Amino acid sequence: MIKVLKYLIFVFIFLFVFASKVSAQVVINEFQVAPDQWIELYNKGDLDIDISSWVIDDNGGSEKYIISSGITLKSKKCLSFQSGNFNWNTTSRDTVKLLNTSLVPEEEYSYVSGQGNNVSVGRVVDGEGDLVILSNSSRDSLNSTGESCLAPTPTPSPTPTHTPTATPNPTATPTKTPSTSLRTNSPTPTPTKSPTPGATTSTSPPTSTPEELVLGIQNSTSSPSASPEEEVIDKKKFPVFPIILIVTGFLCIAGAVFFFIKNNVKKSI
Repeated sequence: MIKVLKYLIFVFIFLFVFASKVSAQVVINEFQVAPDQWIELYNKGDLDIDISSWVIDDNGGSEKYIISSGITLKSKKCLSFQSGNFNWNTTSRDTVKLLNTSLVPEEEYSYVSGQGNNVSVGRVVDGEGDLVILSNSSRDSLNSTGESCLAPTPTPSPTPTHTPTATPNPTATPTKTPSTSLRTNSPTPTPTKSPTPGATTSTSPPTSTPEELVLGIQNSTSSPSASPEEEVIDKKKFPVFPIILIVTGFLCIAGAVFFFIKNNVKKSI
């Protein structure tokens, strides 16, 4: 029983410390009392925090502004709320309070009197330091740089419209009109070459010498040389017959050794 109680106490302390650490990341970053009353919250932590049902209040506590459900404050982003239910005094002492869902104050700021119209109180460095009167109001923007600290809203990309491409009409090819006059193609007479004196033109086939006939190297009867493909095939032929002889020899030797060992073993026995 004691072990169970120790365990429950440990879990309670862990959850309390962890929740306090997470919620402490949300701070009052800036607020304005007059003429419009608004407050800007900033998440200085590294995790998004659900601030649904958190409460914004004044010192009196007669009316409370409750943040709607489903509101999440992104990491390193800000979010502002404006309402007449804050009931902050514009000319006298009051307190701006931020409470969590258990109505425990997360942060509060007390002032003696109102700052005047369009004068805001905030942090010079967002999420850090004390709240002071700012020279310029920077609602929904970083106090240090003036850049928007709101989460960007995704803009839908326009769907590209396909413009039909005009197909050019085929150009008509003009038809050639045949000529009415008929031309007769007369063969051009080929001049007969007269033999040049001293040059003898022979139409008889060249005679082969006896050596060419014996060796068989006459041009008309010479055998064609082997093509590169045939040479490659010849080179790739595997020497089957020598391999068979070698394997047979090894088998014979192995048989002889086996019978020799077998006979010797029987004699020794």
